[in-house]
Amino acid sequence: MTAQTGPNTTQRVFNMMDFLLPPGQKNVVSVYRDQDMGALMEWCEPGTVAEEIHKHPESSHFFVFIQGEGEVLVGNGKWEKVKAGQFYVCPREKSHAVRNNTKERLVWFCASVSHGKYVVQNTNEHDS
Repeated sequence: MTAQTGPNTTQRVFNMMDFLLPPGQKNVVSVYRDQDMGALMEWCEPGTVAEEIHKHPESSHFFVFIQGEGEVLVGNGKWEKVKAGQFYVCPREKSHAVRNNTKERLVWFCASVSHGKYVVQNTNEHDS
């Protein structure tokens, strides 16, 4: 399935699991994006970090965990455990990251609402 993106997209309902790729391929797929919102399917394999610690000055995020267990950086160097059925909210300007320290793939859906151009700023673990 190919995601449709842009303000003229007519598709509004998606099957999240259709976007997952086999191990060894990229770990994020854009499901939807327009001028205000982005939606991603993301995952990380056992023993990996999904992406480096970073923040977005213009964008809040909402993560829904749908498979597996792992940890999220919630700020000030603090990691909290997460599992399927939970969600995590990350406000603008807050550092975040996801890691999988288990033996099972961790899968989540991420939605973001932007207030300007989408930007990723790498940070250190102790940024709030």
